[in-house]
Amino acid sequence: MADFTFDRVVVFQSLQPHEFKSGTELKLYLEGLSEDSSHPIPIELYEFSDLIGFKQQLLVLCNSIELGQHPILHLEMHGLADASGLVLSDNSKITWSDLQPILAELNMASGFNLLVCVATCFGGHSLSMVNPIRPSPCFAIIGPIKSISGPDLLQAFRGFYRILFESLDAKLAFKDLLGSRIVGSGFIGRSSEEWYLYLAKRFLEGYCKNYEAGQELDAADSDKEDLNALGFWGGRDQLNREKYRNFTSQIFNRFFMVDDIPDCAQRFESTRLEAERLGQQFFLTHSEVAAPD
Repeated sequence: MADFTFDRVVVFQSLQPHEFKSGTELKLYLEGLSEDSSHPIPIELYEFSDLIGFKQQLLVLCNSIELGQHPILHLEMHGLADASGLVLSDNSKITWSDLQPILAELNMASGFNLLVCVATCFGGHSLSMVNPIRPSPCFAIIGPIKSISGPDLLQAFRGFYRILFESLDAKLAFKDLLGSRIVGSGFIGRSSEEWYLYLAKRFLEGYCKNYEAGQELDAADSDKEDLNALGFWGGRDQLNREKYRNFTSQIFNRFFMVDDIPDCAQRFESTRLEAERLGQQFFLTHSEVAAPD
């Protein structure tokens, strides 16, 4: 995991009046941690009931980030039962795909330092909005896999932040939360680097297996359109070394926002080199499938 910077925690809460206010409780806990820390971290809590308030607060947050701040965004609300997004206290909904471009703006403003903690049922499914053909919505994201109670979520994230505040080591805090065992659920989290490499493997291995079986790789229609525009889709004979070079250059630059944040080229260079290594290994092993032009 590359270097990661944060200087405050921003909690977004949208819960019914009668519900357990896990975000409020988390804020109080984090303020106590901050007071005892050698590196005090401001804690902010914002509450809203609808999409207008949610989006307005995200805009305010984006503007503040542009002034040089680097927050962790912590979401305390409900997850949709089909794991496709979030539901606010007035029952309005926002899908992960709708949230992706908004968070990408925040991530860019933060210098590719946005950590998103999704403290909702099925929050780990937010990883579905991290797509290599679009700018990454965050530096890293983490959340529960299944339905989980507010108190259990609060307990788990208390442990996560305690380690993060004490060590300032995001990788160590991630490891602890991913290893936690809560009845009925676990957690899933990935850094943008891990997810980029996972999707590189999925593209290579999945396409190869389906190629040999004479089938098209299963993918969402929107992904097919975007990949086709970059030369990844169409006839099966189009998979070759040149197409994968696009993945480690053009797509890499877009995903890691290199054109807007030039420092990201060096910061994530090891990830690009690893993706190149995966491609070289793949083509050596499947030369009969992916012969060079």
